[in-house]
Amino acid sequence: MQRALSEALQSEAFRDIVADGISPVCNVDLYAVGVVRVLREAFGALAVDGWAPVAEAGRWITDRYPGHLPAKYGCRSWRQVVHEASTFEIRYFEMDGQRTACYQERVRPA
Repeated sequence: MQRALSEALQSEAFRDIVADGISPVCNVDLYAVGVVRVLREAFGALAVDGWAPVAEAGRWITDRYPGHLPAKYGCRSWRQVVHEASTFEIRYFEMDGQRTACYQERVRPA
């Protein structure tokens, strides 16, 4: 019994549930999971004038938290993760001659 419990506590599924809020039996609630926390961290490190580039945030997160990848949250890209996490809004800006997706946390009415 102890060995089985120990193995369960060390499993990736257990880490997903406890650390990231991902349940194997229901849809991912991106608003409540660890990806929102790391997107906020990346935003704090990268934001200029209140916006952070999504692609740069994705690289920042991957470097520091390699377990957080878009596929883990049922997404194909970091832009989709940000879009699905209704905590954030996305806008496109011209940066270095290219259209760049940037994000910031949504302002919630008081």
